[in-house]
Amino acid sequence: MNWVTENQVNFSYYDIERSEDGTNFSSIGLQAATGNSSSKENYQHNDDLSSFSASSTFYYRLKMIDTDGQFKYSNVILIRKDVKGMTDIVIIPNPVVKGNTVTLRFEAAVKSVVDIKVIDMAGRIMSTQQNNATQGINSISINHLERLLPGMYLLQMNDGKSIQTTKFTIAR
Repeated sequence: MNWVTENQVNFSYYDIERSEDGTNFSSIGLQAATGNSSSKENYQHNDDLSSFSASSTFYYRLKMIDTDGQFKYSNVILIRKDVKGMTDIVIIPNPVVKGNTVTLRFEAAVKSVVDIKVIDMAGRIMSTQQNNATQGINSISINHLERLLPGMYLLQMNDGKSIQTTKFTIAR
């Protein structure tokens, strides 16, 4: 988390608070203020979320405490910790030459069934196939590309949680 202040007067410290439901907040750290300042001050707090599930939502706020003990709360911000289902998508070779075997390589966060569509630039679905993906790096042969005319196409992958798209070219 990063925040910037300006015109701090009689200010003591920040209490950084986190909530998983947006209602019940708990302190996750304290940050001392730079004291009285009329210039901009930059602050930062790192929150280790590695112990939480891959897809989680968190709410944060700052409790701003003055030297006399009085305090105010900042606005609440929402952060989503999402892990994309599929990443590092590569079509080999690209451009695709008619007659060559085409391989789709990607990394999957979890085991899933992946729906694959080849879409032309007019938005028409030219082919579909379904494959099982394992957690980790996957290599899948793409079928029926020999039927396509030369040009630019989209390959769309849907694992039920996310949709990823990449472009490729069919050469003559």
